[in-house]
Amino acid sequence: MFPLLNKVPVQDRKVFIIDSLSGAYYGMFMGFFYPFVPLILKKMNASPLQMGLCMGIPFFAAMLSLPVLKLFNGFKAINLVAFPTMLFRPIVLLIALFTDPWAILAVFMANQFIEMATTPAYTRLLREMYSNAGRSSAMGYVRSYQAVCQILGSVLSGLLIDNGNGVLAFFLAGSAGLISSINFLRIMPQSFSPVFNSKNFNLLDAGKAFKENLPFLWLNLTIMLYGFGNLIVNAILPNFLVEKFEISHFQLGSLTAVTNFSLVLSYAFLGRFTGRRGPQRGLFLSFMWGIFIPWLFIFSPNTNFLAFPYFLLGIQNAGFDLTWPQLLIKNVEQDSIPTYTAVYLFLMGIRGVLASLVGNLFYPSLGGNFFLVFAGIFMILGLILGLFSRKSWEGK
Repeated sequence: MFPLLNKVPVQDRKVFIIDSLSGAYYGMFMGFFYPFVPLILKKMNASPLQMGLCMGIPFFAAMLSLPVLKLFNGFKAINLVAFPTMLFRPIVLLIALFTDPWAILAVFMANQFIEMATTPAYTRLLREMYSNAGRSSAMGYVRSYQAVCQILGSVLSGLLIDNGNGVLAFFLAGSAGLISSINFLRIMPQSFSPVFNSKNFNLLDAGKAFKENLPFLWLNLTIMLYGFGNLIVNAILPNFLVEKFEISHFQLGSLTAVTNFSLVLSYAFLGRFTGRRGPQRGLFLSFMWGIFIPWLFIFSPNTNFLAFPYFLLGIQNAGFDLTWPQLLIKNVEQDSIPTYTAVYLFLMGIRGVLASLVGNLFYPSLGGNFFLVFAGIFMILGLILGLFSRKSWEGK
């Protein structure tokens, strides 16, 4: 019996097994390489600008991918998710081979550009992959598998890199990513896959989306405040951990494992909680835990204590990951999902780029504690705004 299969509705079980396997390999892919790119650059004495660009690359990618979405029109959504990632996940091996920070940043950017460009197609597929009754729990359990494998990947990769085997670690990352993409093609027959359709994206789309869809407006206002604070924390962490704690690759891998262990528990719990109580309440629950993160980093006396904020990162990240696609699917017409996803990603890109550049460029003069206090205030304000406006964005 496949673990957790009996907790998923019968009609969703075949897709759930395939999705879980892809999620597990994707977790290995992310665990082996993603946490270590900023630390590798920091230990190469990368400049504040280079560190800022590194932390901002996923968000630059989110913004830059939007103008090309129309080029994907007419293609099967499942192919748009699988084939580009097949090509661009294995290239992360080059990060371990290059010794120039700019070359590493270029490879990282190429990979993240493709990951972000395929997100609207993946969000569109989610509507077809699972029934409404089973979607929340299935997504949660799939991401639990992913998180378990990220634990294995991050700990093993940290050990490999610290022992001079970084090339092997990043080779394993690329291989796992490739297998994940190939397996994902089995999610549904080509004939069942929806055709991707998106119009040209421009800033007017955001204004129009907010005017037409009040729940979408409040979702973005809340996440703009809370998310900006959260991204400030993420932006300054590599500098903060190296300068305050002189952290090693193995220690970072172990802390990442703590986050992923928390993700395993949180995905399973929040998946079921969201299925019963709705995605909005699932998001708020994760925010209520997440507001403690920056303050715990400030008062951490040693690396062992860092396990507490890293555990809360898992709860918070699981809440984000599970709820925003469901809030879109719940409140947006089927044909508009790619456009609304593009608006969400564009705004995420703006706050991510701003947080990454501000946090890293001004870190040398202002210090980590300043930015952590700043981030903590924004996160609290975001939660307060969301709670006070909750009746306006419950949606349908």
